[in-house]
Amino acid sequence: MSRRPVDQIAQSRDAEGRQVIWEAIRAQNAEFVSGDLFNDTWINRYTIRSYLNSLAAAGILEKIEHPDRVGQRDSVTWRLMKDEGFYAPRVNRKGERVTQGLGVEQMWRAMRIMKEFKAVDLALHATTDEIAVSIETAKSYCTMLLACGYLACIQKANAHRQATYRLVRNSGPLAPQIQRVKQVFDPNSKTVYRKGEA
Repeated sequence: MSRRPVDQIAQSRDAEGRQVIWEAIRAQNAEFVSGDLFNDTWINRYTIRSYLNSLAAAGILEKIEHPDRVGQRDSVTWRLMKDEGFYAPRVNRKGERVTQGLGVEQMWRAMRIMKEFKAVDLALHATTDEIAVSIETAKSYCTMLLACGYLACIQKANAHRQATYRLVRNSGPLAPQIQRVKQVFDPNSKTVYRKGEA
């Protein structure tokens, strides 16, 4: 089964996604069981367990098995060992870091910090040792955010310079996502924006 578009997931009755699970993990006071996260999020138990195991493989969570509880629903407890902050750690089942989508997150963070910027500035500030953001990628992201009302163009491009932008819709810490159908989904407000509907 193919993955549903993120805007459809957000509009469904039950929340989905690792960010929601991560926020529930950070809200726990000490040891917790996967059932605690299910009660807090209503996310599928298999999805929760899969992410918990991935975090344990990365050393972010400690997995504590209780032999006396074998066969019971919550025979394993968990403890947060490394709180990595607001953003859900992006790890695979082996505990390895996943970099897909990080360039967009880094561009959004850079936009929120800089007052005014060109695509080249954005690419430079979003590039790290692990993630390279090209000027073309930054231009494409800026173009879509401009069309959907996130950016204002304060100086148009010409033959000698790139356009300069200012962020005018700072909707929150999560990066707006460009979808295949050429619309922007904002995970902060769970709103979809289409070109010209700013």
